[in-house]
Amino acid sequence: MKLIKIIIKNFRQFYGEQEINFSTDSERKITLFHGENNGGKTTLLNAIRWCLFQEFTSNFHEKTNLVNETASLNGVSGFKVVLTLENNGVEYIIQRISESGSKKGQLSVYIINRGVKEFQSNPQFIINTIIPSDMAPFFFYQGEGDGGLTNENNFSYIKQSIKRILGFEVAEKALKDLDSVLKVYNRNLAELDTTGVLEDLYFRQQQMSVKVDRNKNQINNLLSSISRREERLENAIQRLINSNVDYVQQQAKILNGLEESLKYIDSELVSLSSEKNEKLSSSWALSSFTSKLRRFTIGSIDTSELDLSHQFSVNKDLLRHILDINQCICNSDLDKSISKRDAIESLLGSAIDLKLKARWKRVINLYDSLDNKPNLALKAMIELTRKQDQLLENKHKKQREIEEIEATIKSSKVDASEAKLLQADREQLKLKLESDRNKLRNIEPLLKQEEAQLRSIKNEIATHEGSVPQAENLKNIVSATKKIIKLIESNLSDAEKGSDSIVLKKMQDFFSRVAFNENTVKSINGSFRIVNKHGIPQGVGGGYQTMLSVSFIVSLIQYSKDRSNSKNYLLTPGTVAPFMADAILSEISLDHGREILGYITECVDQFILLLSQTQWREDSSDTLIREHIGREYNFVQNVMMSEKEWKGTYPTKLKVRNGEYDVVRFNSSFVGTTIEEVQYV
Repeated sequence: MKLIKIIIKNFRQFYGEQEINFSTDSERKITLFHGENNGGKTTLLNAIRWCLFQEFTSNFHEKTNLVNETASLNGVSGFKVVLTLENNGVEYIIQRISESGSKKGQLSVYIINRGVKEFQSNPQFIINTIIPSDMAPFFFYQGEGDGGLTNENNFSYIKQSIKRILGFEVAEKALKDLDSVLKVYNRNLAELDTTGVLEDLYFRQQQMSVKVDRNKNQINNLLSSISRREERLENAIQRLINSNVDYVQQQAKILNGLEESLKYIDSELVSLSSEKNEKLSSSWALSSFTSKLRRFTIGSIDTSELDLSHQFSVNKDLLRHILDINQCICNSDLDKSISKRDAIESLLGSAIDLKLKARWKRVINLYDSLDNKPNLALKAMIELTRKQDQLLENKHKKQREIEEIEATIKSSKVDASEAKLLQADREQLKLKLESDRNKLRNIEPLLKQEEAQLRSIKNEIATHEGSVPQAENLKNIVSATKKIIKLIESNLSDAEKGSDSIVLKKMQDFFSRVAFNENTVKSINGSFRIVNKHGIPQGVGGGYQTMLSVSFIVSLIQYSKDRSNSKNYLLTPGTVAPFMADAILSEISLDHGREILGYITECVDQFILLLSQTQWREDSSDTLIREHIGREYNFVQNVMMSEKEWKGTYPTKLKVRNGEYDVVRFNSSFVGTTIEEVQYV
């Protein structure tokens, strides 16, 4: 999908009818807009979102007051937005018109077929097939609104965002609908069960499902809380390091080093614990079992039955077959000759038992193979436990040193009141963090136990449903519904596996290109955190938090593009759409901004960029994107006051490639923003 053109008429700052043509060239893919605060950048982005989905970003205020002020004073009550776009070679015109000024406009969609507009029924459905509404916020991105520059530290936000890019929305709605239908069928089935067992089982299932969902939500909330508290702790130590008291600075730096060492030790302990659990359940358990088998003496087994069965080379299975059919291989009838039957039966005890012979051969082969395998499990377990003990001892030592330095800072006689408050705040955070971790440790095994109980109840239900003979048709419907639910759940689970790792890898690629200090991104408890080259989380300022947010959004867009040709019939395919970004470089340095814009340009097919002069400079942020700019516009704020009366703090002129353009136009006949294309000198 590419945006071709937009027409805006009397929408908020934009007075009259204004037209913008976007660059659609594959090389010169950027349409750059220059605009200062309140100039119309956010309004333009929201005009597009309103036209497509009748929605706005969270920081777009006065959502019910959408008519341009000057137009309203002149008696105009309506406004409109018309978008022309291309998708898979088909040109669409999408228009939303509000005659009364209400935000609920009339939506129409047309396809251009050989120059003729063809009206399309069900317009919102058509738009959602081009760009699904749940994916739209990632493509029409407002860094100061929906972007939420710290949301990438939020476990549930990350999980939900990835699900949206994976196209889960329709499938999850289908699951909810099917679950409601299944409950109705279950009630009907329970009414036919005279024993009352099914009704009791359905009730227990519902109660246990509520417990499972509640604990899942609590775990998600705890993970988010832990991530936030860890980040606040990291920021607090950085503020201590930046203290204006030399003694506090010195102690804080030592404290920071100790805490980074402690984090490394914790990560190593987690790794060793995972390795121990994995090996205990696989190779070590097998090795211990085989070691015990080796201590068993094979010669102590009584083989007399096997030895006796080898006296005659007669197949025991053949003798049994002869007795079963009462007929010898010579075709004589055994019923007529008791002596022959007795003779054959007497051979059974000493005939060859091929199955017994084969089993004994496997025993000998297994024993021989075990004898050749050294027992390494015990040594490996001892070595791993030794490493764990060393790490725990080192951890306790670091903890004691940290406590001593914290006490020193808190009791310091120097004038460091702010540092003491920071340290007191850190202590409270650490207590709350440990409380969250303890709660998490208690809830996780409880959830596993409840999920096991829920599975057991479902198995009981399946057994008892089969014992209601008078409800055969209803049972078939219930069974089919359950199979559909299981199919969808399995499909969603398979699609979600590894998806966070894919997004994380793309974020790490982003940081490898734009970060100057070897910082990167790591997933910690399901949240994305900035870490140093050793994997230790870093307390960073707003600029790096913005970079984290931008890397997450760009990675989601790349992931959506990867999925645009998905053949999964249960999930909405990904989409290829323009990336329209407002306030994307807030708090980011110009040097970092230059690298970020260059990287994004490589990643997307169409880039619509809205920047103020604080975020854009020709000699910095512009250098990597200038050759890719196909169209360039300037938001001009028209005001009735004179230049002498102007009290604004931002520049009133814009300089681009030796040309100078108005940012504010004084002594105008109206109040509002006009969008003018930059014509290079």
